[in-house]
Amino acid sequence: MKNSFMLLCVALIATSSAFSQTFGVKVGLNSTVVGVSSDDLLPDDQDGRLAFQIGAIAMLELTDMIELRTGANYTQKGTGWKDYIDSGEDIVFALDYLEIPIDIAFRLGDDGLALNAGPYFGFLMNSEMKSDGESDDVEDVTEMDYGLNFGVSYLLNESKLFDVCYGMGLSNLIDEDDIDEAAVNGALQLSIAYAFGDRY
Repeated sequence: MKNSFMLLCVALIATSSAFSQTFGVKVGLNSTVVGVSSDDLLPDDQDGRLAFQIGAIAMLELTDMIELRTGANYTQKGTGWKDYIDSGEDIVFALDYLEIPIDIAFRLGDDGLALNAGPYFGFLMNSEMKSDGESDDVEDVTEMDYGLNFGVSYLLNESKLFDVCYGMGLSNLIDEDDIDEAAVNGALQLSIAYAFGDRY
């Protein structure tokens, strides 16, 4: 299943790149938490994780007002705690993904403003608990994450794309059959992309 999704997403990126005159690179910041169905799964009082994303973007014009935006990003998610359970230690639950968004952008007039929405698929690259410069691998984390992105973007001078979106995870992060509880990713993401080449 994982391989099928990977092949589908790679094919989509290749197709959009082939027909689009616009592609580019992007960087951004993530403010992330992990939503849980029970407080027994993770300690209370999450402070979240402030992390980053970096990757490539491809944009394909479907109509004068609708655009497909996809790409591939290395993106960091997870959560964190300050003074973890009164221990004096800061703890980070680090989840790092190769993430492929498939967004549809609906332009609002001609000034560059657009509303964006679409699914994303993330492939787990790393899962660790970090504290005081040390890290331990976390087992039983689902290898594939998926969810929905909702956001707003602004295209400046046909080359700089500013984007703010919220990624709502729909996949249970817990890969263990005997645990009935659920945990999902949540991420507020701010990014800027620079597009190369002529724009349509």
